[in-house]
Amino acid sequence: MVLSEIVHTFSHDRVAHAAALSLGRDFLETVEHAASHRGMPAGKFIAASVRRFETDAPEHEKFALQQAVAGSDMPLLHGLALIVAHEIETSHRHD
Repeated sequence: MVLSEIVHTFSHDRVAHAAALSLGRDFLETVEHAASHRGMPAGKFIAASVRRFETDAPEHEKFALQQAVAGSDMPLLHGLALIVAHEIETSHRHD
């Protein structure tokens, strides 16, 4: 399953940060803003988001992720972006 590959690949802070940078400056700035709001560096925020999604997301959200990245040229990066966006959106609802 792609989720386990995403978790395995992006659970390290520096790798997660590099991946965010590869997704573009706008994405990285959005992540940095969300991370600073929580008092942590962007890479750590991303890695924690990925691990939290794996353990806490309902099965229907995991299935939706799998469907969303199916056929993508870069499924791991696409999935990472979706997970982080989900984390940011969810945390905004709880602030």
